[in-house]
Amino acid sequence: MTLYQWIRTLSLDIVAGSLAGGTLFAWLFYAPEAMPWSWWCVLALSVWIIYTADHLLDARRLGADAGTPRHRFHYRHFRALALALFLAATGSLALTVLPLPRPLVLSGLWLGGGALLHLLCAQLAGRIAYPAELVIAMLYTAGIGFAPLVLANAIGQPTIFAWHCTTLFFLAALGNLIAFSLFEATVDRREAPGRLLALMGITGARLVLLAIAPLSLLFAGAAAMQTAGAANPAAEWTAIGVLLLACLLPPIVYATREFGAGYLAQRERYRAICDAVFVLYLVPPLVAWLTG
Repeated sequence: MTLYQWIRTLSLDIVAGSLAGGTLFAWLFYAPEAMPWSWWCVLALSVWIIYTADHLLDARRLGADAGTPRHRFHYRHFRALALALFLAATGSLALTVLPLPRPLVLSGLWLGGGALLHLLCAQLAGRIAYPAELVIAMLYTAGIGFAPLVLANAIGQPTIFAWHCTTLFFLAALGNLIAFSLFEATVDRREAPGRLLALMGITGARLVLLAIAPLSLLFAGAAAMQTAGAANPAAEWTAIGVLLLACLLPPIVYATREFGAGYLAQRERYRAICDAVFVLYLVPPLVAWLTG
């Protein structure tokens, strides 16, 4: 595999996107200086642990004939990845218990419990109806944004603009997950029959994905109305633009499947396109720093 394929197979691109999202939330909630260095380490490790644990559990359940290259890779290298997972979990636990402030430890334990419950429900595919994509989007948003919010409350109340941007962040994550499920519908029906497509069907999932576009425009418009008199309007307008792009890209990529489905499906290019935009969450804080 190429270096880029290694990065994607090991979910390191998701880790990079989560760190960019953490930077965005720290700026939105006025807490960039308040975030301890250990939180950034725990955030990166926790995201990698959750995604890797999910892939390893799926790989063990599906075996060598899994439908995706990612699951086949995790099946072939199960022991090495399980050892890396144990070491990462040990390091994350040490960083959580020792240097983190008490409010962040408590919030992290609640979110960790939610993640474990999600992993359990995800493995019961076919036996229970479980909207995995919706839960993952909620956990992803809460896991990245909750710690900056906790510290922000000690500094001052977050603005309405910040809450609109948080909603856009959630819609972008949800749109990504639904688009991926639709692209991988054939595999999901066989390997994850209890998830969103089983609950809503292909048509229902498409409608939800397409509904994200007008919803994101609505919340982007509401956020834009809050920029009047902003201390740094350039950064806030940049945040709206980046978040709106992240929301609109999954429906657009899926809507164009008829014209380039073969190209987008090859080597999971649709994932690369939709996931890459999350790194752009670094841009608004950078603009704020340059213009502040």
